[in-house]
Amino acid sequence: VYLKRYFDENFGGGREKYIFLVDEAHNLPDRARDMFSSRLSGDEIPEIARIIGVADSYDAMASNRSYRMALPQEVVRAEIEKGKNTQFDPDIADIMLQMIDEDVEYNMRQTEYQHKKILVVDDEDEVIKKVKHILRHKSLYNIAGARSGEDALNMLSYMDIDVILLDVNMPGIDGIETLRRIRKTSNIPVIFLATEKDKETLKAATDMGYEDYLSKPLIPTILKEMLHSILGY
Repeated sequence: VYLKRYFDENFGGGREKYIFLVDEAHNLPDRARDMFSSRLSGDEIPEIARIIGVADSYDAMASNRSYRMALPQEVVRAEIEKGKNTQFDPDIADIMLQMIDEDVEYNMRQTEYQHKKILVVDDEDEVIKKVKHILRHKSLYNIAGARSGEDALNMLSYMDIDVILLDVNMPGIDGIETLRRIRKTSNIPVIFLATEKDKETLKAATDMGYEDYLSKPLIPTILKEMLHSILGY
């Protein structure tokens, strides 16, 4: 089953075709996944792996990233063409090229320009400013601040938030209680901001579900990596 027929049999159209194959690559059994990193070549490589190789490359080029938008269609096409007989199976690459040529409106690319909204909840204004400073070059991140658990809960009643950075120790409603109230209505990913002495307290919040915690003072690279893993860019 070649690329187009395989796609058509699994999905009716759109980028979901490619996303499906990329996801499948991560869900393959260990034995099949090992084939990706083996020294097989040409027709020795399982057909599904050759299909995923083309689909994954297309998806990477036709998707938005934190540092760029989807590449122009002519650039994507040129890269697929250049990879024939080297990086990609030539027959599968030809079918991908045919699909690109038929997609005159470039509908298979990622079109949405989605800003991710981050809410930083901390009674110390310097922490909120620090997060904004660390992420100042992340153009797709919109950052809002709340100085208390009460303020955060109020903001969540009218704002769509993608991830929350939540201080453990705050006057009034602390971070644990704030999370408990958030979980009554929402599964928004939460990252706790914690000092060394707060780590024992975090055990009480395990059953409420939080993504992870960041130690204070914040380390820029760790903050960026953690947000990237949750938000995707």
